[in-house]
Amino acid sequence: MVSRTAFEQLNHSLILLFICILGLTIVYLFPLAVMFIILLFFQLDLQQLHLVVVNFTSFVLMIRIILPTLNFYGVNKHFALAFPITAILYICMTITSAVNYTLFFGNTWKGRKY
Repeated sequence: MVSRTAFEQLNHSLILLFICILGLTIVYLFPLAVMFIILLFFQLDLQQLHLVVVNFTSFVLMIRIILPTLNFYGVNKHFALAFPITAILYICMTITSAVNYTLFFGNTWKGRKY
């Protein structure tokens, strides 16, 4: 469903596509990426420790914000940890929608063209 209609909802705009991908990356992927890069490749000094703490806090807040929604739908709380994976999937589906529209003249499903 997302790969059929995502680019349609962005009004077939490559600028909006770029903004959408950038937003998903900054909000959902950037905190974890920065945190893991610092922990894996740098020695922790005070400044880098602050970066790790800020990014970890943003990740914890992101998970905390989604917990009421998961509780409402009766979904296990551990699925909140899948937010970064979900963001990657949404980015891929949105890009697929744009590629299908641009290269293959639109997305079709059940005889309808999007």
